[in-house]
Parts: sequence; structure tokens; C-alpha cells
Amino acid sequence: MNKRIIAAVSAIILTAVSTSVFAENTFLCMRAAENTAITIDENRNFKYIDMVASNGQHVVPQISEDGNTYLPFRYVCEMTGLKDGSQISGELQDGYFRFWNSDPSIPNDKQKIEIKYNGNYYCHNIGEPFTYETPQGDVRTVSIYNIRGSLYFPFAYMAKITDSKAIWQDDTRRIIFISNDLDVNEFLNEKNDLRRDKYLYFDFFCNNLGNSPLYLKTDGVTIQNLSDEIYGNPKVKSITRNGNTIYFINEDKRVYTKTENNEEINPLKFTDENEKSVDVLADTVISLQGRLYGIQINSVNDKYGKLFSANSDGSGFKYLTDKTVYNLIARKSDINYYL
Repeated sequence: MNKRIIAAVSAIILTAVSTSVFAENTFLCMRAAENTAITIDENRNFKYIDMVASNGQHVVPQISEDGNTYLPFRYVCEMTGLKDGSQISGELQDGYFRFWNSDPSIPNDKQKIEIKYNGNYYCHNIGEPFTYETPQGDVRTVSIYNIRGSLYFPFAYMAKITDSKAIWQDDTRRIIFISNDLDVNEFLNEKNDLRRDKYLYFDFFCNNLGNSPLYLKTDGVTIQNLSDEIYGNPKVKSITRNGNTIYFINEDKRVYTKTENNEEINPLKFTDENEKSVDVLADTVISLQGRLYGIQINSVNDKYGKLFSANSDGSGFKYLTDKTVYNLIARKSDINYYL
């Protein structure tokens, strides 16, 4: 019998007795649409990483319209210790994952993914909804999506498969995964926030971006949430830093500055290369290698505009392109930085 016919059903789970565990010491703290995450090192201290799959693909978590978080299929499998089984013919071995293309010789055959973990076998057709129950008793309907040629897998479903924890934080919009061999209390406090009494390793890039959940203050010792620096902890649109100077966009879409351990807030005054004042409404601001980059908008309701740069004191303001910009993300690849 063609063994692929077994995989033609939308969802199958076969249970067998097994004591093997593939997910070891896996910890990730991420945000949607960003490929920089916090993980742990061999000593279980926090450190920043760029999320990259074994095929070189940069990984960016996505939140779908159904409210579920998705990660690229290869990465989420490799994150939990599974191995690529694309070269395995016949029955999938324990601890492997693979993708099957549809077989024209099999009626109604469809593209599908397979996972075998701890003796349990999982198979789902691409794009077909299926339901599962979370450990909290919630019944969710999800799919494996194909987005521009990349497969995206439901994150919390992988946590269920591996008996791990997937935590969503509404206030910080962080997505946290903790594998089944780790003690949650070692990494999170009672509010499910990252514990600040742990060591955290930084590089220049991660410690200066507003999308970093935590940063190391310039005393070289204190770990802090960047948003905690703003008095009253307002819901600012964008926040970043350069040394001990913090930049953020308030509700009026103006860029403001303050320094560490100082509650005084001041609007940043922009001037062009001729020292002429420039009136700037901004949707995004990022500090990168001593310069500011952002998106200037025409009104407080706009979500897009023109890309600009300026010196850290607001001088030297200039546009970098005439094209409309909808989003601005800074990324690091090896020693290079990209917008």
C-alpha cells in the first residue's frame, strides 16, 4: 500500500508509548513582525538572537486574523528539536518533520505537513482548518498557511504537541515559549513578565532598539523595561534610545526626548542641513548607530509617510526617499545593520 495514503486525512493523531523528549532548554520571547528575540544561553541566562532557520530564512512571527500566532514551519519545528525528514521515504521516524507536495496519482491528494513527536503522529493538509484544545480548555480553529511560498504553523499548537507553554502578554504584546523541561518560574515573575534578576547579554544593536523588551541601563548593571522610563508608562507609539537618551512618539505624534533617571520630557527640535526649523509629525522613530530614522506623516491619523533621518540632537534632518513608507524595521545581519 502506498504509505502516503495514510497522510491524506486532514488530521490524525496516533499515540504510542515513548519516553524520548526532543525539546530541551527552549525559551523564546518574541514580538509579532520582528525577528529579534530573547532566548537563553547554556547557563540559562537571557540573551538576544536574530531568529534564523537552518535554511537561512529570517523568522518573523505573524498574528493572523483569527488571533493566533504563527511561525515559519521549519523554524518552529527546529526550535523544539525536531529534524528535517524530507529525505525519509515511507513512515516518518520519531523526532522528525516533513512537508509533502500533492501527488497527482492520488485522487484529491493535497499538500501537507507531518510531525512525529514522542511517538505521536500529526498530519495536516495545508490551508485546511482544524481544531484543537489548549491546556486551558480553549478550543481553537487554526490552519497551516502558505504565505508567499513559506509555510506558517500555529505556535500554541506546537506547544501543545510538545507539552510546552505558549504565553501571550496583552500589555506588552510579547509571545513567550517555554519548553517542558524548563521551570517557568525561573524565567517569569508572577505577572508573566521577564525576571529582571537574571543576567542578560546584549549587543549594541539590541540594546538600542525600542522593540527590545528589556535593556541594560548605562550603569552596566540594571535591567529595565524601556517603556518604564516614561513617567506614567503611557501607550507611546514608538520608543527607542541612544546611550542614556530616550526618544519616543507621544499621542500628538511629536518626537520627545528624556534621559535615564530624569522625569523631564522635552520635544525634539528638528532642523535641516541649512539649520532651518522643520515641523515633524512622526509615526515611527528608531535610533541606529548614533542617528535617528523615522517616518514623517502629514496628520496624526496617517499610518504612512516619508522616510527621514537626522542626527541624535535633531539636526541634519533630511528625507532618504520620495517613496511612501508604511513601516520601518531595523535588522542586523552579522556586523551590518539594515533598515
